Amino acid sequence: MRTFMLLMCLVVGCLAQAPHTCRSPPLLTGALSVGVMYTINHRNKTCKKERLKREDFHPMEIPSDAALLGQVILGSSSGPGQGLLVNTWYGEVATPSGKDKWVSTFTEFGCIPVSSAYYTDKTGWMLSSFFNIVVGILDPREFFPPKFCQGALLDETEEAANFYSIFKNLTKYS
Repeated sequence: MRTFMLLMCLVVGCLAQAPHTCRSPPLLTGALSVGVMYTINHRNKTCKKERLKREDFHPMEIPSDAALLGQVILGSSSGPGQGLLVNTWYGEVATPSGKDKWVSTFTEFGCIPVSSAYYTDKTGWMLSSFFNIVVGILDPREFFPPKFCQGALLDETEEAANFYSIFKNLTKYS
């Protein structure tokens, strides 16, 4: 009976260690907000103001239907505190033009984004790496568009932008 109980505890302990989907803290410097999107080109000092479709907003989270690609330690695991345990997830997103693919890496503890790759047939893979992440907002002014955007007008006749158009338009301004 003791052997059976020990085995059950071991099985439960192992299952409890499995990576799970998560959502990042609600406030991270650099997070996107829903409502209006500014496409800002600092080099040319141009600004386009667009509406976003609310239902298309994608928070920094791992959706419940995501598949775990793997769990690794970034850095070293030879000493305490020398590595970062991360989980890499992947999935697909249905869009009007078909199915786009994504791969995202988040920390196991705290669910902080590390990197994200997004694939469309039009642009191929686009990689975003996150660094110097601070939980909370150090400078609320980061959420205000630059001064040269103050005169940007919202074109009410234009159809609301799909959230994923942010990724599709990145190649225009790089």
